[in-house]
Amino acid sequence: MALLATYACVFTCFMARDVHQLLPALISPLLVWSLFAFQMFNGPDVAAPPEVLYTFMLGGPLSVTALSVWEVRRLRIRHGITLRAALGH
Repeated sequence: MALLATYACVFTCFMARDVHQLLPALISPLLVWSLFAFQMFNGPDVAAPPEVLYTFMLGGPLSVTALSVWEVRRLRIRHGITLRAALGH
């Protein structure tokens, strides 16, 4: 069941590309950082040293943000798709 839910979430996220190519790259960091904020307010689930705990908590949001920046840059350089053009300016 969890595997099916994961597939549905990933498939739906990538369907956002049908609206605009930049949408997944802009939504993904927003979602991951909001989950990080919820995780910070709820407190840790495990007993670990703060250095280890915060390193693992920041790993996901930072890597997703880095990949999104890379994707936005790649779309701009290879295909000429910019955020300004997406907003109609």
